[in-house]
Amino acid sequence: MNTPAFLLGAAALFWGWQTGFWLIGAAAAIAMEAPRRVARRFEVELPRQQRVADLCLVLAAMVGVGCYVAYGNPRAIVLLFQWLPLILLPLGLLQAWGCAPAIRLDVLFWSLRREVRGGATAFNLGYAYLVFWLIGACAANQRGDLATIGLVGLGGWALLGARPGRDRAGLWALQIMLATALGSALHVGLNSAQVWLEGAAPDWISGGGGNRTNPYRSSTDLGSIGELKQSDEIILRVKPDAPLAGALLLHRATYNEYGGSAWVARGARFAEVPRQPGNAAWTLRAGAARRQIEVADFAVHGNPVLSLPAGAISVTLAAISLRANNLGAVQAEAAPGFVIYSVAAGDGPPQAQAPDASDLKLPAAEREVFADTARTLGLAGLAPADAVRRVQEFFANGFRYSSTGMAAAPGSTALAQFIGSTRAGHCEYFASAAVLLLRAAGLPARYATGFSVQERAPDGSTYLVRERHAHAWARVFVDGRWIDVDTTPSGWAEAEDLERPAAARWRARLTDAWSALRFRYARWQLTSSESEKWGLFGGIGALVLAWLGWRVFGAARTVRKPADGALHPARCEAARLVGSDSSFYQIESELRRRGMLRAPNETFEEWLARVERENPGLVGHADLRRLVRLHYRYRFDPLGLGTAQQAALVEGCAAWLAQHTAPPARA
Repeated sequence: MNTPAFLLGAAALFWGWQTGFWLIGAAAAIAMEAPRRVARRFEVELPRQQRVADLCLVLAAMVGVGCYVAYGNPRAIVLLFQWLPLILLPLGLLQAWGCAPAIRLDVLFWSLRREVRGGATAFNLGYAYLVFWLIGACAANQRGDLATIGLVGLGGWALLGARPGRDRAGLWALQIMLATALGSALHVGLNSAQVWLEGAAPDWISGGGGNRTNPYRSSTDLGSIGELKQSDEIILRVKPDAPLAGALLLHRATYNEYGGSAWVARGARFAEVPRQPGNAAWTLRAGAARRQIEVADFAVHGNPVLSLPAGAISVTLAAISLRANNLGAVQAEAAPGFVIYSVAAGDGPPQAQAPDASDLKLPAAEREVFADTARTLGLAGLAPADAVRRVQEFFANGFRYSSTGMAAAPGSTALAQFIGSTRAGHCEYFASAAVLLLRAAGLPARYATGFSVQERAPDGSTYLVRERHAHAWARVFVDGRWIDVDTTPSGWAEAEDLERPAAARWRARLTDAWSALRFRYARWQLTSSESEKWGLFGGIGALVLAWLGWRVFGAARTVRKPADGALHPARCEAARLVGSDSSFYQIESELRRRGMLRAPNETFEEWLARVERENPGLVGHADLRRLVRLHYRYRFDPLGLGTAQQAALVEGCAAWLAQHTAPPARA
């Protein structure tokens, strides 16, 4: 390796510190730095080097697929970068313990293996491998001051030997400190800007609110043409402590301002949720728990918005932090992948701040039609509870559920047309219309989104929540508290299920089986002990490394590093090779005697191709190519050659030599 002594070992230890895998990092550090103290080296022939590179590629694919199964993207990509230094460890060991000062590029890239050239460009992996260790450590995302200091220190150490003007170490150190300060300031500034945007301009933000939920903005399908494209993908697995008597609404986010076809959470500011001392429970409100619900959520982008029942009191969840906004949305700071949490719920109302003027606001485009409807229903003179019941009765009679979007007529809006003429739509129509109608009656109301839990899993105790079970409803302030009002006709989920084609049902069975496997693996990861994980993954890793060492280094010849520490491929060629008694070496000697020399990094096939181009008058090239293939099998194939094939190699080489050996030059 061309890196400074102990730098790669320090980087491996830094990786182990950041990821928590100290033993793996320490073992890798010893393996990478030991060649600086050990004189023995291995000469690994080109085909075996290529096998090592291919093995690393296979390992990367296996790790990537495994991470995707357990966590999905983008978490799988982050984890792949985190484990990339270990995936590439065989190549690093090949560089550190090999004879050659660099690894040929055709070892690393398949496309270069097809090229026939007189020589191949070589590349020392030292600094590139150092970068992979640092990227892997950063992928752990510990975000501590000590981690930053360690990263800067390792980067400065690597740049120390490459700095211009070796006598100006003070100026170099000043430049490193200046770059560190500027980078830290930029990081802090970007983080502060994000926090300010979240609080001051939430409607600018279009994503990042957790799994398929943005707590600041909810774009709807009001006025869209065509059937909603909702999939059967399982989003949640819900396990209550007792069977559900009916559909259970799990709330994710609430919005208070409507315009166009989007609801916005205006003035929604998040605050930290206190954590109960001594455990992983987070207190949302005071109260007595009446039921427990376990929710398994797959957070694609991390930091999921939690799905909570009305009256949620506390959440037990392994997360960095928990925060809630004043409209009732609760978001966890957690990594992407499966998140399993337990919710204690009582009989109280949903947790949200008291209403304000925004909860009575009607959009200008729909103000007239909803005011007229409220007057027609006589809502103004009713008590709040009676007004809510009359609104529910209004939507229960004469309205029907439809999963097909409808285009608004010219001069009208989707909601105005829904309330006045079509009277058919999906849950977003019913929820939005109910909120605006309640506001027209003088009752503060908000638009809530989440999921409807109603499909029981085959095990009988768990409920499956699919993407098509996403739901919207109204929240209205009555008698000093918020209550949930769902005006969508009951049986909407069953109606959607019956409308699905048979092909979709078969696909759902396959995707359900795949989802179940992912969930079981994720639950094992979350609930198993560290010793169990080490026993499984450590055992697999040890077997892979043992097999690699046997296949690559077991058959490789060894040489002793000279006293001056210099190793060169020419010195490695002095040691005996497996199959060095091949008759093809006699042909090589004859061609070399005639001035057709083979370059140190040139394979026999490349060399013969060059000889053929440079000596078109030399006959027998087809025989040479056949003989070199037999030679390669004799040298590198673990099964070797059979008796007949060995005889063919010996006889073929003798025949070629008898025909093409040039007489010695006369003195």
